[in-house]
Parts: sequence; C-alpha cells; structure tokens
Amino acid sequence: MDYTGHFSTKQTSQTEPIPGKQMVQNNASGYVYKISKWEYLDRFLILGTEGNTYYQSEKTMTIKNAKNVIECIKEDGLRVIKTTVDISASGRAPKNNQAIFVIALCCTFGDQQTKNQAYKAIKEVCRIGTHIFQFCENIQKLRGWSRGLRHGVEDYFYRDNIAYDMIKYRQRDGWTHRDVIRLSHPRPKDKIHSNLLKWAIGREVDQELPEIIQSFERMQKAESVKAVLNILKESKLPWETIPTKFLKDKKIWEALLPNLPMTALTRNLGRMSSLGMFKSNLQDETKLAVERLANPEAIKKSRIHPITALNAMKVYESGHGVKGSLSWDVCGKIKDALEEMFYLSFGNVEPTGLNWMLSLDVSGSMTCGTIAGTQITPHEATAALAMITARTEKNYEINGFSNTLQKLDITAKDTLSSAIKKTYRSNFSGTDASIPVSVAYTYNIPVDVFTIYTDNETWAGHIHTTQALEAYRKKMNRPNAKLIAVGMTATKFSVVDPDDPNQMNVVGFDTGSLEAMRYFSLKEMK
Repeated sequence: MDYTGHFSTKQTSQTEPIPGKQMVQNNASGYVYKISKWEYLDRFLILGTEGNTYYQSEKTMTIKNAKNVIECIKEDGLRVIKTTVDISASGRAPKNNQAIFVIALCCTFGDQQTKNQAYKAIKEVCRIGTHIFQFCENIQKLRGWSRGLRHGVEDYFYRDNIAYDMIKYRQRDGWTHRDVIRLSHPRPKDKIHSNLLKWAIGREVDQELPEIIQSFERMQKAESVKAVLNILKESKLPWETIPTKFLKDKKIWEALLPNLPMTALTRNLGRMSSLGMFKSNLQDETKLAVERLANPEAIKKSRIHPITALNAMKVYESGHGVKGSLSWDVCGKIKDALEEMFYLSFGNVEPTGLNWMLSLDVSGSMTCGTIAGTQITPHEATAALAMITARTEKNYEINGFSNTLQKLDITAKDTLSSAIKKTYRSNFSGTDASIPVSVAYTYNIPVDVFTIYTDNETWAGHIHTTQALEAYRKKMNRPNAKLIAVGMTATKFSVVDPDDPNQMNVVGFDTGSLEAMRYFSLKEMK
C-alpha cells in the first residue's frame, strides 16, 4: 500500500489541512491560513463589517472583529492607535466608521497609557461633526465619561472650522453639538468662541458671533429663492444649510454647483439630473460637472475614495435613488466622468512590465453582501480593481474562477460597467482558489504574479493554492513567481502561506494596496 496516496505534503484536498502546516477551517469548511491579528485589524479598518456576507451575519462579523481589536489593544494599544489614525487620516478606507469604533474601544479596553493616547487621537479621527456624534454614541454604549475622555472630545471644539461644522453637521442619529458640549464641557478660548458655544446649546447671543453663523441664521429665515441666492453669493454656506423647501429649485443647484465639495457633488448628481441640469452634453452645467469630477488635483485634495466614486457611478447609472422615488435621465458624460474619477482616485500607478494573471472569485458567496455599506458587492468590486491593472500593465490576463477557470475577456478597453457585466456571465459554483495556478501549470503559462481577488472561502479543490504554486514554480523554473491574495471581506482567512516570502495579503480597496503590490511584485525579481 502507498500511504502517501492518502497523506501528502505535495497535494492535499482543501477539506483537509496540509500536513505540518498551521491551518484553520474557513466558513465554507475548507482549510486555509489564519492571518495575523494585525492583518485582521487592517481588513476591518478598511472594509468594515456593514452588511451580511454569504456565510456570516453583520452581527457575527462585527463581534469577531471587535474581539480581535481588543486582543490587539491588549498586546500593543499604541500600535492600534497609530494604525487606526494612519488609515483614517490618509483616506485609505471607504468609511471612517470603523476607525471611530476602534478608537472608542481603545478608550475603553486600553491600559492607562493607551487610553491617554486614544483621547489625544479623537480629534485626528473625528474630523467632522458626524464623526464626533458617532464617537459619543459608541462611548455611551461602551463606558462612562472620565476627565481624560472629556478633554479628548473637548479638543474637537477648538478646530479652526468649528463654526462651519456646527452649521453643516447639525445632527445625526439623535445627536447634536449641544449634546456633545454638555458632555465634554469645552472651555472657551476667547469671547467669540464663548458666544459660539452658547449659540450651539441654544442660549441667546446678541453679538460677536462668527460671520458664517450670522449668514446661517439669515438663511434659515429666507422666504424666497432670490433671498437664498443672495445669501449664497455673500457667503460660503454648505448646501445642508438651505431650507428643504428650496432644494427642489434648479437655480439653487446651479448656484451651488461650482463650489460643492467633491463628496457632496457625487451624492447629488441624481438630484441635479432630475432637475434637468444635465439634459445635454453642451450645457454649461454638464461641462462644469464633468470638469470637476475628472479633475486630478481636486480629487487628490478631496481624498475621494475609489469605492465612493464606484458607488456613485453605480447609483447614478441606475437612474433612480437607492431610497425614495427620485429618478433621473442618465447623462453619459457624467457617467464617464465618474468612471474617470474612480481611476484617478488611486493616484498614479506605474507599470511593472511583468506578466500578471488576475483571477476573480466569481463563486456564489462573492455576490452576497456589500463593500463598506455601499451598493457594491465583493463580486463587482473585484472586476473594478482588476481594471486598474488592465489600464496600467501591458501584459495581463483576467479570468474568473469558481471550481473551474473561465476567461472573462476583460481588457483595458472595457468600461467598468462592461467589465462587471462580464463577471456576471460566469458560472457560480463552489470555490477553488488553486484553479488559476493549476491551469497555468497545465498549459505552461508564464506568470510572474498570480493575483487572486477573493473572500478566501475556498474549499472545492483537490490541492491547496500554495501547493499548486510550488508545483508551478518547479515545472516552469520560476522560483520567484509571486502570489497576492486580495481580501474582499473582513474575515481572518487567507489562501496565502505566511511562511512563504513570495506570497502576500492585501486588503481590497485599500488605496495603498496597488503601490504595495507593485513593490512586492518587483522585489528580488529581475
């Protein structure tokens, strides 16, 4: 009897661990590697757990991630804070909710040194009113208020643009600036600041208020479109300060369009389209909107996240709002500008000249849930991310895998929409992440970098991905062939062997991942 027919380190079914390797069962009962607690933290900070996946509920994923965050805090709380601030401040994540939650956990579960540093980090992570409201809501559900915590929240009210924040972000989920002031007791730094704080809690103030507050109060009393337009000419009030009854007037939005912040612009494109502002490509409003949406400097300055641009494009091209009855005619120029915004939001990506095989997980589990609470599924996101490489590299191949490999015929000439549609024509089935490498092995395909976009819920293969990669390297005499797994959900699993220096994990839609992938792919490769 040949016992190695049942027990081998070269070829092992994915329903069993590789002998001698530390592996764990994923949610699909396949065996994979467990990423480190710090990689797990990164995934959570970037992707979050908003929305269910195929295998796990939002609640289950959130609890697991929160427990991991606490483990990281107990091991090195200062590292958690630094990581959180870095990801939040650099705009690497689609949403800031996770960073706010992690800082709240540091304030709750850290040792005294960690808590003191977390208090200082509040102002770095909570940069607008919405953030500070959410932080206070988190704190209320996690712990009580201390002097150090009050001082940390108090620092938010010393920002140079605090008056602007007070009129733009007036309330969220029942929280207002008045509530936060009463909890944190900020000390006025001068007479004007004292009056501003009094005004925020509803006390009468007759003089020495910032000019923007005075403009806001005039706006709240406006009785006509003409009055609103006059106030907008005199001040830089955000659109949120305009009384709701005037927001259905086209003239108001025409006046707002030139100065709308980038995120506000993307969110209100449907509303403006419904008012007839982009009926023709030749309209000045259309030209202006297109110019602003595809402006590299403006995109960089606004730190618009790629998933925000992609989600805006998906919602806009649908012709109707996610909620409510708002509908509009889609302007092709606006849609194209949103696509260009998506690419520009990643910054300049330099080509490597290597051979890339990009393999998108098109199994059924990838169609469930969404990325960071947007309308984008992990399945759609993989196609969008692959298009970045297609537009950068000359030598690439994009395919889809479930328990078989299928050519998707996605090229740099595809639009994001057409690339996503091509993935939906694929055959959803079980998941075998080793398939791309095995096919390259069978047909002697010269690959420098295998990039697998997946939720890591692989289980259907007769060989593990890392075993297939080792066999491929030997057969093709390519010892430095790399494997990059792009994690598309905030789980703790990966097909990457942590003991292999030529394998790497990155987080899907981390804006820093493309540069990391480029550096890794060129490392020790001539």
